Amino acid sequence: MDKNSFFQPIPNTPPELSAPLPRIIRPSSDARYGEIVLALMLGLTVILSLWLCNSAVHQMQLRSVLRRDGAEVLGEVTEIKPVPRSMDRVSYTFTVNGGTFSGEVGVPPQLVEGLRQSNSLTVRYLPSNPAINHPAAWEWSFLSNSVGIIFLMILVSIFGLFRIILYRRRQLLV
Repeated sequence: MDKNSFFQPIPNTPPELSAPLPRIIRPSSDARYGEIVLALMLGLTVILSLWLCNSAVHQMQLRSVLRRDGAEVLGEVTEIKPVPRSMDRVSYTFTVNGGTFSGEVGVPPQLVEGLRQSNSLTVRYLPSNPAINHPAAWEWSFLSNSVGIIFLMILVSIFGLFRIILYRRRQLLV
């Protein structure tokens, strides 16, 4: 037996496997497309999460200002719209200093029947800008913003995890 026969390459070995380590690898066009789609989804989800968080902060600031500086007036319920799989929406109007202002918000389920019977509600508004208003009988719920934020954070985590898995697979191939 020849002592060099052990180190001779196998005749059917692809040239990529005969190259010295670390090997250069290139993803297939399908894999590259998947990586691009994953990166876009991750980026859009992060942007949407930041936008939603910014909106939640703005709403919390408005709540605080309305609690601190708000005045109250009696408003009239103009319409209660049922929304499938969500809170019903109540539209209302109120008059301040000769001007008529309106609003529309989600109404807690336990208050819907009372609003239908009374056809009125107390509205808290900013005297400097009555267009900023909210029914005084209930507060915005923190859950209305937090559910969307939590859902988007879970998506960011999943997309990030997929990105890490792809990176580790590539490192394994190298």
